Amino acid sequence: MKKILNILAVIVVACFLFKFTTAFDPMTRAYETSYNAIKNLFFPDKKEWTEWEKSNIENFFKSRQTIQHEIDLLNKGADFSVSRHSLALNNALRYALLVREDVLFKANSELPQQYETYKKSLQISLEGYLESDNNKIMLGDQLFDQWIDWFNDNRHEIKIPQN
Repeated sequence: MKKILNILAVIVVACFLFKFTTAFDPMTRAYETSYNAIKNLFFPDKKEWTEWEKSNIENFFKSRQTIQHEIDLLNKGADFSVSRHSLALNNALRYALLVREDVLFKANSELPQQYETYKKSLQISLEGYLESDNNKIMLGDQLFDQWIDWFNDNRHEIKIPQN
């Protein structure tokens, strides 16, 4: 058995070297499938999502939907209400705090750090509205815009499975 594993390990290394030394050769496509099959046998994809992780990332979507609903109301001409807006910020923050960093990392390696900006924007904005502090409200809005810019620029690199 050990001999077979050694042979397979040599094959994996050979395929790996072959893949990168002939990366621009059209013939490598035929070998790429074999390489990937062997690679996945020894190094399984760590990106597979468990049901718990899928459930946890739902809080990411719930947080965004909560804020988006509030923004949509305002864009449709609803009167601004500090209490309604504060409630939306509070609910979005509660959902955001439930999302685990390792789950975010699985979706995108930069997402945990960027998501901290999002959570901080919600927290500071909420404090600003509750304390009637315009400086905090403006800072929260700036952080939120920063988050939105990053998210829009990187949304195609964020890999979250469909349920």
